[in-house]
Amino acid sequence: MNNNEYIEGTIESLLGSIADGVREAQESLNDLPPVDIYGRAVPSYHIPYVDFDLAVNLSMRQTTETTTGNTNLPAIKRLRFNPISNTQTAEISSHISGRIVSVPPGEGLPLIELFAEEDPDKRTAKDRLIRILARNSHGELIGGRKVEININWEMSMHLNSNQTLNRKTAARLESSALMTQENGQTETHLFFGQNTRVGTVLILDINMGNSMTRLSVIR
Repeated sequence: MNNNEYIEGTIESLLGSIADGVREAQESLNDLPPVDIYGRAVPSYHIPYVDFDLAVNLSMRQTTETTTGNTNLPAIKRLRFNPISNTQTAEISSHISGRIVSVPPGEGLPLIELFAEEDPDKRTAKDRLIRILARNSHGELIGGRKVEININWEMSMHLNSNQTLNRKTAARLESSALMTQENGQTETHLFFGQNTRVGTVLILDINMGNSMTRLSVIR
């Protein structure tokens, strides 16, 4: 690692520590009670930004030793010399100032919210109808967006430790890639295998971009 890479890594670590400190401070402020002991509302606090000014001084010293001697003479007459020390010293200074600005989740844009449920009126011993609704945090329905749904076999096996689930025969989805309609909804069927026991719990992972929700389905 050269000197510049070392300095860049040091500054990156310092900025990360400052950002972590700001986040932890804001979390502590968020934990303050909204009312006092008399039920009166108390002020809430938000850290919009933090200005920083960093000065990094790096001093490095490298020492090498070289041993010299006359090896052409007989051993008894060889001359030996003490090691010669070569010392190199380098000093590098770096200065950086800036501002860390807090950004709401989603960079200020409405967040995607996913809701999933099974239709209770269309339950059968063989399958379940899974219905999904997508909207944003402003309540606007999201149509024409891709939704992925998959069986989370790892979690499902953990919840059904009293039996062995075969991924190929325990259950399957009618479709894993869905598209929301204008009303923000989409649906698919979850089919159970013939040998899947009653009471088996399956976990479904539903994703739209970076947004995710889970649904547990019991046979």
